[in-house]
Amino acid sequence: MMDALRPLPMLRSAALQVAAVALAAPVVAMLWAAQTPPRGSAPAWDALLALLLIAPVAEEIVFRAGLQDWLQRRAWAGSPRVRTALAIGLSSLVFALCHALAHGSWPALAVVVPSLALGLVYQACGLGVAIGCHAWFNLCFVLAARG
Repeated sequence: MMDALRPLPMLRSAALQVAAVALAAPVVAMLWAAQTPPRGSAPAWDALLALLLIAPVAEEIVFRAGLQDWLQRRAWAGSPRVRTALAIGLSSLVFALCHALAHGSWPALAVVVPSLALGLVYQACGLGVAIGCHAWFNLCFVLAARG
C-alpha cells in the first residue's frame, strides 16, 4: 500500500497530510454546512454517534480499505503511482455519489474534496488515521451546521 507513494515527495510526510486535513476540515465543513438547509435544534445523541463514530468507521472500511484497495490492485493501470491516483479518485467519486444519493442533495457531492484527502491519508497512514480524520471532519461539519 505505502510503496506506491514513496516516489512522491509531497506525500512522504504523513504528519503533514494529517495536519493539512485537520486544518482544511473546518473550512470545508463551513462551506458545506452553508449549502445545507438549517436543521433547527442540535442533533440527537444517536445522530452524533452515527456521524462521529459509526459513519467514519463504516465508510472508511468500505471506501478506503475496500474499494480503494480493490481498485489499486486491479491490473488495468500501469505504474503503482497511476493505480494509486486512479483508486483514490474513483473511490472518492463513488463516495461523493453515495452521499449525494443518500442525502438527496447534489451539494453533498462536495464531499469529493475531503474524500480525496482521506484517500491520501489512508494510503500514507492507514485505516485508523483515516477514520480519525473522517470523524474530525464530521465533527467540524456538525459544529459549523449549528452556527
